[in-house]
Amino acid sequence: MIEFQDIIGPLTDLTAHEGSTNEAFHVICSSMPGFGFSDMLTTRGTAPTRLEKLWAN
Repeated sequence: MIEFQDIIGPLTDLTAHEGSTNEAFHVICSSMPGFGFSDMLTTRGTAPTRLEKLWAN
């Protein structure tokens, strides 16, 4: 999430960044399991297809 800190404000609070409220976004900043602030993985074999299933739940 730290990587996205500079863009979260302009996307979620547009009135503070010269935009209008109806143009704002809901922002979800997920991190890959085992990186950043996410828990370490307990199983091996993390591939894009497995991450897709984890994020879908």
